[in-house]
Amino acid sequence: MDHSDERNFHFFPKLPTELRLITWRLCLPHRVVELDQPYDHCFDPSPCKWWDTTKLNLCPPVISRVCQESRSVACESGHYFDKDASPPPESDMGLKLKRSWIDFSRDRVHLNWEPAFAPEYDYCGGGGGSPLDYLSWKASQAQGGSFRFGYLEEDWDNMERSNWSTQKAPTDPLGAVVMRVFAVHTSVQSAATTGLFGLLGNAPIQVVDVSDQKRLDAFFDLAKNCEPASKRVLPRQNFNIDSAESFKAALQNRLLDIFEPEDAQTLSSLHPVIIFRLCPKLCNHSYLPCTSEEDETLATMTQSGRDTPSQVRQSFQSFIESVLNLR
Repeated sequence: MDHSDERNFHFFPKLPTELRLITWRLCLPHRVVELDQPYDHCFDPSPCKWWDTTKLNLCPPVISRVCQESRSVACESGHYFDKDASPPPESDMGLKLKRSWIDFSRDRVHLNWEPAFAPEYDYCGGGGGSPLDYLSWKASQAQGGSFRFGYLEEDWDNMERSNWSTQKAPTDPLGAVVMRVFAVHTSVQSAATTGLFGLLGNAPIQVVDVSDQKRLDAFFDLAKNCEPASKRVLPRQNFNIDSAESFKAALQNRLLDIFEPEDAQTLSSLHPVIIFRLCPKLCNHSYLPCTSEEDETLATMTQSGRDTPSQVRQSFQSFIESVLNLR
């Protein structure tokens, strides 16, 4: 007897339509959609080729490739970026990642850009707007937004400070400020078993509040386990981070450096977060010779980085079990 057949739920097509649609909707991820490309060179040396995660994050949800019914569910509120309405002129920055899948009813948006990247990016796009205004415009349509701590540089020019008035500034939940970024190098299948990157592993970018210690510990445990003590892992990530209170104090002090005290108080809803990025490629590994034990580890970690429709069908029972465990 083929024991793998025991994990298939053959009667799913015979369920009432309402139950099937509910199930498909439960499969949809809650994503962090990037508005622009990440910039590797801000990390010296970089622990990951961030673009690999971005490419994975551009694609429609896994269930859009399973069958016609599941695809129709994915397209109920999800679509590609290039189908969005044009931004207002003051927010038109010509950001690069317009061909990206987004579901405004589930997803939040993230801006990678910060002033230090200006020489490498042409974001004016003829609009002459502000990247943060563009983020605010998108975040108001989605489930929130986030930007990097480096955007709040101390020597903000008067024009940018004026553009980002307290009336336009993102407020909770639109004001997540990313203090640190970490890469998790493992396969999509392995990530899916943890549930940290969505039930099907197709939410490869996750924002975690610095006060959510339980969730932070889970992500750090996974990231550390995926970065074995091998000479092949170069560079290694520093998983030592400040306390939640230290992050909050650093953010508040930066706001006080930029704005007047009364304006900084208005922006107190901005809260520090940490981003974890799933990378299904071993881009942080060198080509040094490794031991047989390391070879076995690498073979496990280099499994296919994308779930096929057949794999989604076969793991249906596992998905249902995951849903029940989350309740």
